[in-house]
Amino acid sequence: MKLVVIEGPGKRDTLKKYLGKEYDVVATKGHIRDLPTKELAIDFNNNYEPKYEIMSDKKDVIADLQNKAKKAEAILLATDPDREGEAISWHIAHILNIDPKDPKKPDRDRFVLSKGHTAPGYYSALAHRGFFPVEELKTLRKVDSKLQGHPSMRYLEGVDISTGSLGQGISAACGMALGSKLKGDKFRVYTILGDGEIQEG
Repeated sequence: MKLVVIEGPGKRDTLKKYLGKEYDVVATKGHIRDLPTKELAIDFNNNYEPKYEIMSDKKDVIADLQNKAKKAEAILLATDPDREGEAISWHIAHILNIDPKDPKKPDRDRFVLSKGHTAPGYYSALAHRGFFPVEELKTLRKVDSKLQGHPSMRYLEGVDISTGSLGQGISAACGMALGSKLKGDKFRVYTILGDGEIQEG
């Protein structure tokens, strides 16, 4: 079973009809994490790192999502193609089983950014997970930087596959998920698609 994560529950039943029995569709019903209201949301002693907490009315949603994710062959983050949607996907990605100290561990979850041109958001998430210093984000797209216009697994730890062309990532993610299933591995595969490649069919 492949798991598709969307925002609005109103789309859920329609998508399930189109996708068929091999897919389950879960709606986050909007944002799942927010800045805390009872304490300062910024850590001034840690490079102004923001603090987030799971929203009180989304704990059941998160529990359901995590339970289904453990059983899924692949996970498709299909939030809306805007900044708000990408923020939701970013928060979902923070529950991935990955370790910056051991970026190639065999049982890690895999993440594929199918819309490779949105690499800056991907780099930010990797930096804040500890794969490289946040300061390096300032080198984005410079000649000698490993943070180029499209993510490259040759130069950056944490990137599972180099992507760029629209539609390239989804096939790679499905291949990873199938390989995991055939080998009996337990890791999950996530991918983010762009509106352009979705509309291309």
